[in-house]
Amino acid sequence: TLRSVAADVATRTANVIASTALSGDIVVFSVTGLDVNFASAGAITNPDPGVFSDVVATTMTAVAANGINLDTTLDTLTLASVTGVGNNSIADDTANLAVTAATTNNGNIFLSANAGDLNVSVVTAGGSGSTATLNALLDINDGNAGANNVTASRFVALSGSGVGDGNAIESDVRFFEALGGTGGIELANTGTL
Repeated sequence: TLRSVAADVATRTANVIASTALSGDIVVFSVTGLDVNFASAGAITNPDPGVFSDVVATTMTAVAANGINLDTTLDTLTLASVTGVGNNSIADDTANLAVTAATTNNGNIFLSANAGDLNVSVVTAGGSGSTATLNALLDINDGNAGANNVTASRFVALSGSGVGDGNAIESDVRFFEALGGTGGIELANTGTL
């Protein structure tokens, strides 16, 4: 359990690394750092979802066997990966969140930019019937210029001012639901939709 871990809170200039090698979960109450890295043989969770940011950092990498559920304030989510069975949920309060990669082996993905844009490079929700849900106060944007952004059985995009508006979100999904708010919705899908 990480109750309060801070690595130079004022400037976020130091890194934080936490892992459980053989078994056990990582429970995060409060972690602040430049680059935060979690590796869990179980899950990575917080005791109070939606209450406040559990992780405040410039970048974060989180890899867990059985699920991730964190509230964050990040510039970049470098990697959030669930390698076994479990869901992957990151709710962020930064003005704009860049997601390099978010994956599950067998589970749903929920990514939310609660205060601005969500810029997505790669989101892969593995497993039969898995759903990738992207939510943004403002825009959901293509973060990798032409390569596939979302792979899942179902893709749900909820945005206040556009989904791929002006630069389509590339996907490989079978079902697509979207709310574009005040902006447009542009999707370039591979396969039958």
